[in-house]
Amino acid sequence: MFMAFLGETVIKEALDKWLKTVSKGSSKDVSSLYSKDGILVGTVAQKLKRGRGNIKSYFDHFLKKENLSGEIDTMEVQDIGCAVIVSGFYTFFWDEDGSKKATKARYTIVLRKRGDGTMEILHHHSSVQPEITEVMDIIDIFEF
Repeated sequence: MFMAFLGETVIKEALDKWLKTVSKGSSKDVSSLYSKDGILVGTVAQKLKRGRGNIKSYFDHFLKKENLSGEIDTMEVQDIGCAVIVSGFYTFFWDEDGSKKATKARYTIVLRKRGDGTMEILHHHSSVQPEITEVMDIIDIFEF
């Protein structure tokens, strides 16, 4: 299977590379980590972004945050044969109005190995992790 061939370390390194590239602030470099026709459902996007050009335009805005960085909090990997699905939680940090800000988010990323041996992102979905009080309000509405 794909993961047995690569190992979890390579997958973790691919996510770390993505976070380091995001921290450097170049939307062109970040978008180059995605496949040519990759899909991004961004944390703060109103629309799905398909293709490197559209993914770059998303990061043109997202990367404007001052001193942006991130870290992987959790990671679970599923091997689907030709690729892996990586899901978990990450936290983004940045400076705003003289103070440090942080946002926790959930992610699902589908990775595959390129012909040159590097990893590429086929699909990336990220959403802000809701506060427990927000979740409880929704549960109350639907009476679960």
